[in-house]
Amino acid sequence: AWRSFALTLSIDCVGGDSRKYRHLLALPEILHCGSLIIDDIQDNSKIRRGGPTCHEKYGLAAAINAGTASYFHAINIVEVLTPGISASTRLEIYQLYFIAMRAGHCGQGLDIDGLWHMMDDVVETGNTALLEEEVLRTHRLKSGVPAGCLARMGAILGGGSESQQQQIGNFFEILGVAFQIVDDVLSLRGFKGKAKAALGEDITSGKITYPVACAMRTEHSERVAREKLWKIVKLRTDNPEEISEALKIVESCGAMDRCMKKAKEMLDKAWEKIDRVLPASYYKIMLRAFAYFVLERHY
Repeated sequence: AWRSFALTLSIDCVGGDSRKYRHLLALPEILHCGSLIIDDIQDNSKIRRGGPTCHEKYGLAAAINAGTASYFHAINIVEVLTPGISASTRLEIYQLYFIAMRAGHCGQGLDIDGLWHMMDDVVETGNTALLEEEVLRTHRLKSGVPAGCLARMGAILGGGSESQQQQIGNFFEILGVAFQIVDDVLSLRGFKGKAKAALGEDITSGKITYPVACAMRTEHSERVAREKLWKIVKLRTDNPEEISEALKIVESCGAMDRCMKKAKEMLDKAWEKIDRVLPASYYKIMLRAFAYFVLERHY
């Protein structure tokens, strides 16, 4: 829902009226649901939000069709339900939509490929600069760029200036990355009230998330700890004792706290830029509050 919020809040932040575009709330949600259906197929996931995944319940063929159809149906909302916008504005929205689609698919490709090929060298040297950069690149493509594009759409519909469009898009792009960093931390520490998100589920799936990458830094851990952590991640284990040991390594070296600090620093820096171009308003306050929510959420 926060992606829809990005679109409509951006309209209001630049002086527009989002009430005229309430139907566009469905656009990000349909797009996101489609991507989750495909993501679950590619990850061979069995459960999504406490129930069976789409392909488990309805079959692989139907799920693939529904997921890909969602991509086209989402943009159809602009075509069919928003007749009053100019041809030039419509073109800008289409261009942003397909930038988001291309970025999301590139990010998913990186996520599927994984970062295992980098880990032996990282364990050996403790140099994680490139590894951390790759994790953040995947986050930016899968979450940041789509969120930024949606915000730019809102700023365009709201009649925002070129600088407002750019800065609100940049802010939500950074917010999307920060959201995923926090998500990585919560996936290890645990989500409040989420049955599916079992403690350490990313360890079980063998993912190199941002906290795991940070835990591999030389100044954060000794080589023996890096070797142990990588050994457990490679196992894709669901053994509670092994998962607990991996979580202890990541938590005890301070990696998760550093991740949260990184997310806050990114958002604070992005806010300094957007603060200069948005007029004071209730909606600007909501935007700032939402950034704090991303950092403080527990679910």
